[in-house]
Amino acid sequence: MFSGIHLTTAGAALLAKIHQGKSTLTLLGAACGSGDLPSGGMEKERAALVNKVKDLPIANITRAKNIATIEIRFSNSGMTEGFDFKEIGLFATDPDNGTILYAYANAGTSADKIPAGTASPLEYILAVQLQISEDTNVEIKVSDSILYVTKDDIDKYLAGINNKADKATTIAGYGITDAYTKTEVNNMINQISGKVSGVYVGTSAPSNLKALWIDTGNGGIAKYYDESKTIWTTVKAVWG
Repeated sequence: MFSGIHLTTAGAALLAKIHQGKSTLTLLGAACGSGDLPSGGMEKERAALVNKVKDLPIANITRAKNIATIEIRFSNSGMTEGFDFKEIGLFATDPDNGTILYAYANAGTSADKIPAGTASPLEYILAVQLQISEDTNVEIKVSDSILYVTKDDIDKYLAGINNKADKATTIAGYGITDAYTKTEVNNMINQISGKVSGVYVGTSAPSNLKALWIDTGNGGIAKYYDESKTIWTTVKAVWG
């Protein structure tokens, strides 16, 4: 598809400011397009895509010494027409000029043909590598409305919860220790049926002796007033 990506003139100027300590490299996002370079035109001269088709989010960035790998997410979801994926551009913030086209590439006749999403759904990640100095601070602005996860993200998450709830059949099997089970709730209802009216939550006993008291000063246990003993009694079906 692309043989490489090139710093634009504006991108090179920003990089000079970064090396002078006047700015950081803040990447805002990317875009793809279907335009051809004008006759005699050069990629570094571009200030915008020739024919932008779609904005693309940056999914992740990794660094290895002076190489930053930018992962750009592409999907043809919602696209009703196909196109030739000829252009890719990275956008950054310049402290003096605002949003600029930082880097650009044009595949020309080597472009991939992208089908309409309605005909053939397609999604992949483009990895773009930028050479930067090791002390360059690279930041990414990611839209809160866009959330993507990769297979590696999912694998890492699954590894983190391995054996946490392996075919659990009880609440405790999921690591939950502060919730009633259905059986406990039913038993509690049966025990206090006809004895309580309303629920009171607090650290001190309620004046309404018909209320079910959730004693938050004692771990949130449930109590009802036992008239025969004239004391507040723990609901033993749950806490006995």
